[in-house]
Amino acid sequence: MTVPNTTICYTGSGIVTATVPLPAVYVGAVNTSYLQTFPGKYDFTLISKPAGAANPVYESDNLRTFTSTSTTISNLDKQGEYVFRIKAVPDAGGVDPRFIDKEYACSGTSPEGTFSIFVSPQVNSNAGSNQTLATGASQTSLNGNNPGVSSTGLWTLVSKPAGASDPVIVNPSLYNTNVTGLTSSGTYTFRWTITTGTCSSFSDLTVNVSAPAPGGVTAAVWYKADAITSADNTLLNQWNDQMGTGYNLVQATITLQPTFSNQNTLANFNPTVTFNSTGHGTAQGGFMAADPGSGKEIIDRAKEVSILPVK
Repeated sequence: MTVPNTTICYTGSGIVTATVPLPAVYVGAVNTSYLQTFPGKYDFTLISKPAGAANPVYESDNLRTFTSTSTTISNLDKQGEYVFRIKAVPDAGGVDPRFIDKEYACSGTSPEGTFSIFVSPQVNSNAGSNQTLATGASQTSLNGNNPGVSSTGLWTLVSKPAGASDPVIVNPSLYNTNVTGLTSSGTYTFRWTITTGTCSSFSDLTVNVSAPAPGGVTAAVWYKADAITSADNTLLNQWNDQMGTGYNLVQATITLQPTFSNQNTLANFNPTVTFNSTGHGTAQGGFMAADPGSGKEIIDRAKEVSILPVK
């Protein structure tokens, strides 16, 4: 009887449970079906365990029968190797155990065997804090946690702004490495994955790249309407923040949304939006609103306007 060894990941505290594949459903040599009708199960015996480990806990008999495909062994609370013996036995009041032994012998195999469960250490990944780059910056440092000598790490690109070229991660296997080529404005997402044997964990961080201000002049306040649309005469429900604050200006009420003008009306070569309703006055709460949190102000519009540049 053969049961494959199993590896389960362990963070260093608590208990884990392993799912153990059971032998293929046994088929008798003389009659291919009659043995399966006898009530039988697989019994487990612990041969050895890591020092100080608690005793493993097995599933109930009815969940590890001759026709079961797998079972679980729980209460594994220490790293290391647990060794078990598995044996096919009849249920109480069932057939004579010698009958099952003869059936297995007839097929040239044994009704018992041994296998191991390896409880492997797992290093939890930490990619570090999210970043916002200053206007004009196109590279940064990635600082994940050190995987140690027994584990390996790998930086990968998860997502990037639409149309952007792939940035270059200088040394993807180094936890503290540089990334270059962040040439498009928007958000890049990077993943730090740590692998220990068959165990792995990952963590993501975002790098927000600010777009250069019009004319290369640093903007203290800058929101873009054409960040979400380029279609002429489209109602706008949002102006996207370009300063790295993470807060956008939003207008959810359709009747109060301005109209985007990509072709008909330009200001300093930029698309514009047109406000043509008294509902855009500040008495109604302003044409756009954002919630940066209590006691904080993003932008304070003191008067109504008729046409504003997008940038």
